[in-house]
Amino acid sequence: MSTTIETRKPDLTPTTAPLARGTFVIVPGRGDTAHAYDRLSTRLRVDGYRVEVLLAPTDPDSLRASIESLSDLPSPVVVIAADVSAAILSIALGKSPVHGLSGVVIAGAATTPTGSVAANIGDEIALRTACPVHTRVLSESLNELSFTEGSDRWSRIWIEGQPIVTVPSLVIHGAADLIGSAAVVDAATTEWPARTLAVVGGGAHDVLNDVHHRTVAASIVQFAESLRLDASGSPILTITRSSGT
Repeated sequence: MSTTIETRKPDLTPTTAPLARGTFVIVPGRGDTAHAYDRLSTRLRVDGYRVEVLLAPTDPDSLRASIESLSDLPSPVVVIAADVSAAILSIALGKSPVHGLSGVVIAGAATTPTGSVAANIGDEIALRTACPVHTRVLSESLNELSFTEGSDRWSRIWIEGQPIVTVPSLVIHGAADLIGSAAVVDAATTEWPARTLAVVGGGAHDVLNDVHHRTVAASIVQFAESLRLDASGSPILTITRSSGT
């Protein structure tokens, strides 16, 4: 006896004010389309947040203009930037604050030129994720002509230095990321006020979409929830683990 499993495309229509608990603005990385963030967008919307996905930026000024062009967004407004877009966002915000922006999430920042670790797009996908679902998504949607675009220029920012981002920030990085180094990003952002660093054990480069995507999405929601209560983003939960006897 066969069983038919019904599938359908997730409803990504943004939750509208005043129902939304806040807004996430997702900034894709190199070669990514909005489709690569469908799963993340769906999870964030389930928690009551509006989600906007921008086009992958080419420079800080264009990204800043894209963010500023969004209007009437439910607060808090949190921008999530992945891969080379994380560096582009930090430069864009380092010039001056964006009105209405509550916080940022820096996810899987690229600190190594992709050409030095990936010879082709197949290698790149293998370095990005160990999740079979996300591997299929990238195989179908990753732009082969632009997956290396800007990786050398923007990856150097984390080592050479970039402006300090003054809004509360959540920096998430995979411990097994070979395109970006958690230690490099940690050192580059340690002076940012109200910065929280989260390192995902065994996590690959596409930390938003890798095998631990549920835990990562939950940490992002917790970050936004903390901003709803306190503009400084003070953690809601304080977790102490017993060492046992």
